[in-house]
Amino acid sequence: MKNEVIEPVFLSQLERVRALSLPSREAMLRRDSSVQQFWSVNKPLLSDAWKEWEASEGEALFKPNESLLDSALIKAVTLAWQNPEREPAVRDLLTEVAPGVFQFQFFDSQRLVDLRNY
Repeated sequence: MKNEVIEPVFLSQLERVRALSLPSREAMLRRDSSVQQFWSVNKPLLSDAWKEWEASEGEALFKPNESLLDSALIKAVTLAWQNPEREPAVRDLLTEVAPGVFQFQFFDSQRLVDLRNY
């Protein structure tokens, strides 16, 4: 039998991350210690892979910015910064959905697809 030389295969950080076995949804919902351990052990790899991904995307990568935010929110906050007496305009955007629980439109609903793609 002939001896074959096996060349080592070097995976990029991004390929290594994509090959990881993620914790199950159930484990995440239960907040199992194994989930915290997964993120702690893989933090350096994930960080390096993120940088690699950003570099590979280059200029084509969408850069999150203020345009993702709801225009009414941007306007109200801008006015409140210029004149604190206009802060009620920010409060007017809030709706109390349960005692002490408020909701408001944070993102521009037309731009959510950009955020999801990112």
